[in-house]
Amino acid sequence: MGCIACSNAVFGQGNSNNTGNGGIHSIRGRIYSPNGRTLDRTIKVELQSTTLPTKSVYTDRNGAFAFTGLTPGSYTVVVDAGELFETAREYFLIDNEVQTGSIRVAPIPKNLNAPIYLQPKRGETLRNEVLNAKWSAVPREAVQHLKRGFELLQAGKVADAESEFRSSIAAAPNFAPAYAALGSLELKTGKIENAVESLKQAIRYDAEDFDANLNLGIAYFNLNKMKEAEPFLVNAAYLNSFSMMPHYYLGLIFSTRNDGEVAQRAFEKVRELDGGKSFPIIHKYLGRIYLHKQMNKEAVAEFETYLKLLPSAKDAEAIRKEISLIKARSNSTNYAPA
Repeated sequence: MGCIACSNAVFGQGNSNNTGNGGIHSIRGRIYSPNGRTLDRTIKVELQSTTLPTKSVYTDRNGAFAFTGLTPGSYTVVVDAGELFETAREYFLIDNEVQTGSIRVAPIPKNLNAPIYLQPKRGETLRNEVLNAKWSAVPREAVQHLKRGFELLQAGKVADAESEFRSSIAAAPNFAPAYAALGSLELKTGKIENAVESLKQAIRYDAEDFDANLNLGIAYFNLNKMKEAEPFLVNAAYLNSFSMMPHYYLGLIFSTRNDGEVAQRAFEKVRELDGGKSFPIIHKYLGRIYLHKQMNKEAVAEFETYLKLLPSAKDAEAIRKEISLIKARSNSTNYAPA
């Protein structure tokens, strides 16, 4: 079945610097507190390079960020989240593609993605890490395994982190955060069926876990189980009204159902939350929806915003031609540039 707006959705997109430095690559990530939960505020993130000017963006309220339009080079993502945390640094290398022979092959965009886990400064007590009433009866061993798992994940030791999360569950079989952490890791490493089971357990023991609801919805989406995904994404949108991710995926789901009205509202909500900067592609989706409804002026405005945010998109030239055709079809009385 066709859809009004379709895409290969990418987990972990966030506010982005779309001007970049003239390249086609990107670095994306999400910032977590030491207990594995996302922070309830935006954080400034810098992208440093020895040869290029420093760039900065702010995360969305779900901790996601993105730097796009990057050229090959060595980069450092630096996160200074305030006096309670150590400054976090993650290093990325985008290498040049080697061309051989007389035929040049078009470069392939590299999309690097990594979670960043903040660490509390020595001697400081992190307020949102104090165990709440739900966790008060959890064995200390389970909490220690969970924290160790996050530390290992921060160090890039994925297999060891997974082992720690499983040890945390073994020590406390009703410990929702451990299931949520394991499910999130499984989702990111492509073990989607396993992620579904882990995240279902997290929600079983804590129905108000935002990350578990969001990730379970995304896992079902990636399995093409749209009916199952929808309620968890709706729950996530309710639990965190500032997060764009649930609305983005709900928009995709209703697009596949050709329900343009609901998809439109979902994508418009994403646009409302941050101007669509985190998900430039929603402007193309909205343009398609508006065009289908013969809202030509609005469609052109969305397509033009899409091109402004992603000037080097693969379909940029096709979109420019489409804008010209729409304007040509529209007479001067019902079209005025936005």
